[in-house]
Amino acid sequence: MNSIVQDNKGYIWILTPNGLQRYDGSRFINYPYDLDNPNYIKDTRDANLYADNKNNCLWITNNEIEKLDLSKKLSFHTVLKNKR
Repeated sequence: MNSIVQDNKGYIWILTPNGLQRYDGSRFINYPYDLDNPNYIKDTRDANLYADNKNNCLWITNNEIEKLDLSKKLSFHTVLKNKR
């Protein structure tokens, strides 16, 4: 497990090497990582998760910075790419 945070609605978000899970108190919803899909998390290995309750979003930092806006359809947007 990499990180656990709670958003302003009370959901628990768990970042693991297999992706991101949301726990609502009774069930888990899995958001797997997919390197080929731009709307999914790119990579969760060695990543960290941060809750931004003021702006209602989650941030995942690894080789890139990814943002998940919780007020919109759940899709990830790369904010900063690693220039290798």
